[in-house]
Amino acid sequence: MALVCHCHSVNDRVLHTAALAAGGDLSTTQSLCGAGTHCGGCLEVVEALVAEVRGVERRTVEFSVA
Repeated sequence: MALVCHCHSVNDRVLHTAALAAGGDLSTTQSLCGAGTHCGGCLEVVEALVAEVRGVERRTVEFSVA
């Protein structure tokens, strides 16, 4: 478990869970956990993790449909 956002004390697990709950939407993820909304120091990591979740979601959907 790694701390991603120091301003809001958000770790990678919380961020991942928020991204999943938000369906891979960055704004919604940020609203849910606050990561990347204060100083912006973690924004690249937040964006990368949300994009990863979004990619997994898409692959899962494509796989189950095919």
